[in-house]
Amino acid sequence: MTISWELLKKKLEVPKDEQSFYDNDKLTNRDLIPIPPERRTWTPLGYFSYWIVEGVSISGWTTGSTIVAYGLSVRQALGCTVAAGIIYGFMAVIMGWIGSHHHIGFTVISRFCWGVGGFKGKFPAFYFPVIIRLCTGIVWVGVQAYYGGQAVRVVIAAMNPSYATWDTFDDKNGITSADFVGLMIYMILFIPCIMIPPEKIQTFFRITFVLVFGAMFGILGWAIKTAGGAGAMLTEHSSTLTTKAEVAWAVVMSIFSVVGTAGTGILGQSDWARYSTTKRGPAPAQFIGAPIAVVYSSLIGCLVTSAVNDIVGETVWNPLNVLSAIQSYENNSKAARAGVFFGGLAFVGQQLAINLLLNSVSTGMDLAGLCPKYLNMRRASLIVAVVGLLCWPWKLQANATAVIILGNGWGCFCSGLTGIIIAKYFFIYKRKILLQDLYVGNSSSIYWFWHGFDWRAAVAWIMGTAFTLPGLVAEADGKDWGAWNKIFKMSYPWGIIVSATTLIVLELIFPGFTIQPDTKVDEVYTEDGVAISKLDSDTGLSDDIEGSGSVEKISITIDSKK
Repeated sequence: MTISWELLKKKLEVPKDEQSFYDNDKLTNRDLIPIPPERRTWTPLGYFSYWIVEGVSISGWTTGSTIVAYGLSVRQALGCTVAAGIIYGFMAVIMGWIGSHHHIGFTVISRFCWGVGGFKGKFPAFYFPVIIRLCTGIVWVGVQAYYGGQAVRVVIAAMNPSYATWDTFDDKNGITSADFVGLMIYMILFIPCIMIPPEKIQTFFRITFVLVFGAMFGILGWAIKTAGGAGAMLTEHSSTLTTKAEVAWAVVMSIFSVVGTAGTGILGQSDWARYSTTKRGPAPAQFIGAPIAVVYSSLIGCLVTSAVNDIVGETVWNPLNVLSAIQSYENNSKAARAGVFFGGLAFVGQQLAINLLLNSVSTGMDLAGLCPKYLNMRRASLIVAVVGLLCWPWKLQANATAVIILGNGWGCFCSGLTGIIIAKYFFIYKRKILLQDLYVGNSSSIYWFWHGFDWRAAVAWIMGTAFTLPGLVAEADGKDWGAWNKIFKMSYPWGIIVSATTLIVLELIFPGFTIQPDTKVDEVYTEDGVAISKLDSDTGLSDDIEGSGSVEKISITIDSKK
């Protein structure tokens, strides 16, 4: 029996919606089209739960340790966290605006920034930013899964204390048997979560944020009660920074270190904002919820670390290690084991949720964007999960150089991409996008630019990134190259400002095109939610909906495509 290759390829194509108005091709599938009205299910409350899950996390808990490493006191670290949270929220509003108003994610946004074509049509220009974020996401899927596996280990050890020290590997592979089994159990739990569509996952997030919020508060209560207060660390002053200038510089670096670490998440805000029921729905949660979540988590982390330091005589930043310390300090009492069990369970759920939020969905969409005819978000997320494990995240966590690159290093690359999006959308295009042309992969698209890509964006990204790389190399090697190290530590604002400014200047000197509609081009659906499928040959807009109020007739002025 012979199998037709063409028939096999047809079978492997991703499914389409019934009565779909699109065809699966190199630019289009169900997950890449503007989200239709019936799939816009996220409410403001849903976005608040999003930010609680993201901020009230293991990473958020350990934010204080990152800042204290710069030589600041715990109290100063809390102040820096507040400032970082406000900046984080502000940037989230800016980067989520496109998604909530145009219902497209980062993968499609990259097309109007970089171009829909590329070298001989084989490597579209927008692949470049997508691949950068894809690589970041794949690694972080593995790292967050490793944290989740450690949480599973804490849960099992609460039921069977001897499990915590079980290791038939003799630590030869950089991971204990207990952590490895925990990781496998976590992945078994994680795979079904990937199957849940983003528009239907809000309930899971709400349950998770209630559990982890309560778990953190419970840990805080135990630590404060047992230590008889917040501990001595909270009142200690910095012993390494002696001048006001040193303190001021450490504060600035700390703030942008925290924001830069979250740079990939900020870059992908539209991936979730596109599911909003209203255009301004995500903004309050982003601007208010993000700072509250980050500050709450960091505050709890600092207070608990300070108190636990008095109790056990060592500094413990990771909340999972705090749970293990509680069980050990209480001599494996039934009450302690019960508390640790439920606390660990909350963090298992939190790690499932945060991996979906920040990594799996966004990274899956990026991979799907490279081959949309055969990969949708679900299939791509499964591939990403497997590859993330193959990166050996436990090895990465044990490698100081890898930790630096994972932390601030990727901020060097992502900040430039962020600056390009801000410059293009808000300043050059003035928030006007012709959505239909984002799905046209030839020179008839106004986003074809020069031979399919916008060389201005490439130059802008290089300018915003190049000056941060020497500092990245120096930090990875543990060397001090003076100003280069400082530029690297400020790579997030540096990349945004330099890339955005460069792109705006290039557009003034070498103008591209302008879109001048009577109103903003926000929708590709009629007021009744019906997709517009009949395209006008000149503008890409429907002839039969003029005056409907959904999409207005526009005039396009092509000054230059080079």
